[in-house]
Amino acid sequence: MWAVLKYKKNEYNILKQSLKDKFGNLIKFYNPKIKYTKFNSKKNKVIENYILGGYAFCFFDNFKDKKFISKLNYTKGLEYFLDGHVQEQKQIEDFVNFCKKNENIDGNLSQSFFSNLMRKKTKFRFLNGPFSNMIFEIIEKKRNKIKILLGGIKTVVENKSSNFYTPIY
Repeated sequence: MWAVLKYKKNEYNILKQSLKDKFGNLIKFYNPKIKYTKFNSKKNKVIENYILGGYAFCFFDNFKDKKFISKLNYTKGLEYFLDGHVQEQKQIEDFVNFCKKNENIDGNLSQSFFSNLMRKKTKFRFLNGPFSNMIFEIIEKKRNKIKILLGGIKTVVENKSSNFYTPIY
């Protein structure tokens, strides 16, 4: 059964190791991430980020039992488990499968993940490229290009795998 957990900043690997020490290979983790190059005037910097911002998915059969989860509350690196994971198994599984389907060979999310999110959101922020950190709205999506409104200017941007952007909530 999947559960969603909130981990302490910079302690995700510590949490994973703590739970693996207790349960071995019976426990599985999934935390979708992206990897992109951010261009800077001095040098290019490769950035790798988890997209869920301090949350991760964890699979273990005993997560059905609330008492079992409450015993894990003091695990190093863990802040808490989100409630409601038992009722939301279908949505969690669908999201995990959607993410895995949109991963590249290295296990990082590809741009297709974000392109598929375009159907639901309209405002995005570029993560890299010449428009890095700029917010834009999608006007129209075509096969390999997107027509956007960027700071009051309409422009067309190629929708290729090296351009990363994320939805604004």
